[in-house]
Amino acid sequence: MRRNFMQLAEFLQQNFPSSIEDVSGGNYPAPEYATHLMSLLSFIQIFTLAAMFIGDGIFSMIPFISGPPKWYFAAKENPAFIMMSVFIFIPTVLNSFVVSGAFEVAIDGVVVFSKLESGMMPTGPMIIEAFAKAGIQQG
Repeated sequence: MRRNFMQLAEFLQQNFPSSIEDVSGGNYPAPEYATHLMSLLSFIQIFTLAAMFIGDGIFSMIPFISGPPKWYFAAKENPAFIMMSVFIFIPTVLNSFVVSGAFEVAIDGVVVFSKLESGMMPTGPMIIEAFAKAGIQQG
């Protein structure tokens, strides 16, 4: 993602040198629900590691739980699947919600191109057209 931004910044500085003084960018904020899900996943990963090393005894450390629940024994029968799910599959899916690839080009705070709206990265002609509509001439 950073490479895409750097290419666009270079393109803007080459094609609009008199109009563009500074090109800046940053990460688009992740949705709040995705941030909470990632925090929950971290807890689940820590609990999974603790259960792997401590075993059934981990449930005696949790108040109001008398013993391991039924799902725990099913998980013990498939440890490879559980570990791959908790440490590979689920994080990959959640990461797709956190990393949006959002890309917006704004002039004086006015968005002239948005990857969020168009669903695609801007091409050179698209940016030149957007800048022309905003009244900024190439060169």
